[in-house]
Amino acid sequence: MHERIERDLSTFSVIWASTHRYRKLPVVVIDSWDDPNVLTDDKLRKWREQLAPIFERRAEFEWRLTVGFWLGQSLLGTSATAADNQKAADWWIDARAARRRPLAILHVGPHKMASSSLQAAIASFAGTLEKDGFDTPGLASGTQRLAAAAAHLRCGGNDGNRAQNETVPTLTSSLSCGDVDAKHGWGELVHALVTARHAGRSIVLSAEDFGLPETNIETLASALHDFDVKVVVMYQPLFEWMASVHGQNAWRGWRSPRNSGQGLDHLLQCVAEYKDDDEHSLPCRELNAMDLSEVAEQYTPLVDWLTEDAIGTFLLAHTPAVLGRYALFSSVHMQTLTTNTDPNELLVDFFCNGWTPQTCALVSERGQRDKSIAFERGGEDDNEGVRALEVAIEGMRAGWLPESFSAIKATHLIIDVIREMEFQVPLRCLGVHERDVLFRSTIAAEQWLSRHAAEMFSSRTYTPDEQEIRMAFTCVHRFSNSGIPVCAHLTARLKMSCRHAAGTSLCSNDGELIHRNQGLQLAIVRKSARLRTAGGEPYRPVLPTPVQSAAGDRRKRHVRVVSVHVGVSDWVVKQGEMVARYVDLPFSLYTSANDSLKARSPYA
Repeated sequence: MHERIERDLSTFSVIWASTHRYRKLPVVVIDSWDDPNVLTDDKLRKWREQLAPIFERRAEFEWRLTVGFWLGQSLLGTSATAADNQKAADWWIDARAARRRPLAILHVGPHKMASSSLQAAIASFAGTLEKDGFDTPGLASGTQRLAAAAAHLRCGGNDGNRAQNETVPTLTSSLSCGDVDAKHGWGELVHALVTARHAGRSIVLSAEDFGLPETNIETLASALHDFDVKVVVMYQPLFEWMASVHGQNAWRGWRSPRNSGQGLDHLLQCVAEYKDDDEHSLPCRELNAMDLSEVAEQYTPLVDWLTEDAIGTFLLAHTPAVLGRYALFSSVHMQTLTTNTDPNELLVDFFCNGWTPQTCALVSERGQRDKSIAFERGGEDDNEGVRALEVAIEGMRAGWLPESFSAIKATHLIIDVIREMEFQVPLRCLGVHERDVLFRSTIAAEQWLSRHAAEMFSSRTYTPDEQEIRMAFTCVHRFSNSGIPVCAHLTARLKMSCRHAAGTSLCSNDGELIHRNQGLQLAIVRKSARLRTAGGEPYRPVLPTPVQSAAGDRRKRHVRVVSVHVGVSDWVVKQGEMVARYVDLPFSLYTSANDSLKARSPYA
């Protein structure tokens, strides 16, 4: 697996070198003859003077005309020939700089790297971007929506058999190839590009689906041929990104051409927005109709989902692969999302690259004044929601919750139970092999970016820090085994990275241990006693659970616990909850207060 990953990544450097071979010959590059003054006697004399010294180096010039030279060039960027890079300097003259073209800032994802936040910001700052000379097509409902145009590029262009050209997307897509909106969306985008080009205006486009490996980048590049294209790709370490991607692709039907938007991340967002008065947004009202049994049937826990095959599949949609594909057609910029990326910092990095000065000033000013800009990336809240959903599913299977109970309401109820009990959810984590594959794939991506940063990135926004990646991943591993992030031994610079990594740990709930926890069972049963079934009847939880019945022989044992302390305070209730949390046997609790021994009811 690791060798295949290295081979796939190194392929990008071969393609990159072969596409730019003309740079190594004494040539003048002119890509448009629209301007009658593009070729004049004065320019010819000037170019001849610039290229003359190169022709005097006869031996080197003749060497560059051989197959041996171009074979070496095709290998540039690999460890075997990296030292030869300085021996083959570029000789070309770029005459395109003489005619300034409008800019096209093209953000292409990848998925789950703050794309929604960036698209909302583009809509929010559209007026100021217009003053900077940029058009922002596709604005609707407070965001930039170009998913339809991206679907067209994935579906075989103008082919009449679009519905038959359906490919299984690496990541879920909101449109299928048969949707009329896909073709219309592309037509609207092309019209916006033509309008902007004729007006001499620049353009900003953002769509994470542009980064999917199924996207026909050549068609997109052709539509942008009269623009000076700057491609922006976000970066997040692979092991962190995979945890985020799981939220979008956790349903068993994730490898289907259409995704209704009813994914895990949407469900968790609705849980966070849950209100008892049933006043929810339309998407949340639709999701609220999904019951626990339906979600349990569709949902795949991260530990079961994150296999070696899944890692190999999603590598094609991760940053290095996206960069490699777009570097064939344009200059690329990479923006790193650190583990503690501030939303304002994200927008400043994007808008303050010299392209949009007025928008940059406004973003910076607003960032200093308002620290609460919404940010889409998951964190501790999503992690809590996932844990609660998985507990709810296990509770339903054990008979503690009704199957017809709304998944959103059930998850919200379990969050309350976990908080009230201060319950540490038992976890099961990635196996040794899967964890090793993920770690080596993360480091391989980091090393690839380090090797190609100088030759590929037009802006040096990337600082490789393999040590931090290793340390953060190690922290995830330790968190996975102990349930507590071990960050005390780290430097201050790495502690935040470790804590965030632990917050998105590569684990799922341990269903067996949850079933056996009587304290959790009692707390859920008490909460669910107020529930009603779909028919309006009070819900009667099924007791004992199947797991308890299977362990009936252990129920014959009975533990007597005596708590001795000084004073009149009655701590027995709290002590009973604590013992029930960790003792998987029936017990009776005795407590002393005012020098007398009191027996409490047995905890079954």
